[in-house]
Amino acid sequence: MSAQDNAAKVSKVSKAKKRREQRKRKIFELNHDPSTNSHKSKKELYLDFKDHQSYHPESYSDLPINIRKYWNQRYILFSKYDDGIFLDKESWYSVTPEPIALHVAKRCKNKVVIDAFCGSGGNTIQFALHCDKVFAIEIDPIKIKLAQRNAEIYNVQHKIEFINADYTQIAHKLKADIVYLSPPWGGVEYLKSSIFDLSMLAPIHGKDLFDLSFRITPNIIYFLPKNIDPKEIVQLSHKNFFEIELNYILNQLKGVTVYFNGCAKLDQIL
Repeated sequence: MSAQDNAAKVSKVSKAKKRREQRKRKIFELNHDPSTNSHKSKKELYLDFKDHQSYHPESYSDLPINIRKYWNQRYILFSKYDDGIFLDKESWYSVTPEPIALHVAKRCKNKVVIDAFCGSGGNTIQFALHCDKVFAIEIDPIKIKLAQRNAEIYNVQHKIEFINADYTQIAHKLKADIVYLSPPWGGVEYLKSSIFDLSMLAPIHGKDLFDLSFRITPNIIYFLPKNIDPKEIVQLSHKNFFEIELNYILNQLKGVTVYFNGCAKLDQIL
């Protein structure tokens, strides 16, 4: 290697180091901003989440080998990723991409929304940015902590009521204008099925989940896998107005959003 090539390599390393330091400084300032609810340093947050493998990777190599392929989509998941977004392993492939979450949230402006399976906060944050109030429900105590942390990054925590519980057990107590359902699809394994049916959803059959939510409001939004059986959506509707939307990111189909009744656009129904 020539002296010129070596100097260029050193320059690239120096620039990369400078970018890392800038990110660390930005995260430190956020963590110590008195306007946020959390005053924990990034180190303290690591200690909180380390046993659950939840963290803020700053480089490709910081991720476990089996999920490194998701590194390049970090800004698609959260545009403010560099500000200190924390995720667990599962969130890297289960969070609704931000452009999709934003699009859905804009259709729910000025409403009270239940995010029945909030995970680490992707949809919840966008709902909070555009809606009056959000009830964010999550059974996993670690994921709900991540969601709270991430909501602070977007400064929307004051519009969210976080509830660590099983949605199916507390749904009868809830009231809202809209229920958003994005239940677990079974991890990346769902892609191994050519046709996905509602019985494969968790924690209960997708039809039962819909019926349970319908008791709160007929205005339901259901985010489903891209390989969902269309016949099941029709059966699910049962005299309800509905609109099906295919959600693409960078020309790749990511999922299917079904809007029911008041959430559906009238011009799409007629």
